[in-house]
Formats: sequence, C-alpha cells, structure tokens
Amino acid sequence: MSLGMALGWKFNNAPGILTVDGVLTGWPEALGDIPTEEEQEEILAEYEAFLSAPTIADYQTAIQEMVDETARGKQFNDGVTLASYANSTNPEWAGQALAFIAWRDQVWLYAYAELEKVQSGEREQPTVEQIIAELPLIAWS
Repeated sequence: MSLGMALGWKFNNAPGILTVDGVLTGWPEALGDIPTEEEQEEILAEYEAFLSAPTIADYQTAIQEMVDETARGKQFNDGVTLASYANSTNPEWAGQALAFIAWRDQVWLYAYAELEKVQSGEREQPTVEQIIAELPLIAWS
C-alpha cells in the first residue's frame, strides 16, 4: 500500500505532500502538523478499507444473482424468464410469476433504500453478505 496514495486520498491530493519509498518527506504548511507515524498508519488502514469496500456494482451483481437463483429454484432460466410468465395461461406459472415479481420489487426497493442510508451516513456500509441476508424472503403463493 502506498503512503503517498493514501495521503493524497485523505487530503484531497493537496500539493506539497511528498513521499519517497514509503517515507513522508514533504508536507505543506497549509495542512497543519505533519501526521505522526501512528496517524500515517491509521490513514493507510482507512485507505485500504476504502479500496476494499464493495462497490455498487458488487451489490447489484450479488442481488441479481440471488434473484436469478430464486427463479432457477422453480426451474426457470432466470428472473427475467420467470417474470415473463405473469400473463401465462397456465395458472400455476402465472401465480409463480406474480409472486416473484412482487418479491423482486421488494428486494430492489429495500436494497436501494439501504444504499440511500449508506450514502447519507445513516448506516455503515454493509458487506455484500450482510445485505443479502437482510433481503426479504419470497413467499410463493
């Protein structure tokens, strides 16, 4: 992990922050006191956590896979296929599709509501596994 990259991230790429071989060698007066070695380690840890945090795409991919896996559990290729049976002349398939669509909508509404909470600071960013575990369960009618 690069100290220079971490300091640049933390201090908005302020000019005058210089590092050589992982050692802080230049610090602009405008930023105040030079961070101690302990503070530098904390900044490195924060930066590493930032880099390893899941992206929105990571959540979307995992949630969509869970949605599709639920459809496959009823022998459909994926969620899109199952949802396409909403107007089926087969009442069983139509019922499954309607239950699935209602559940899928609840899943995505919940996921985006939680994203808003994270972005507004109301909630810590969960892991992908945590958000999947929080999602509503389907109730097949």
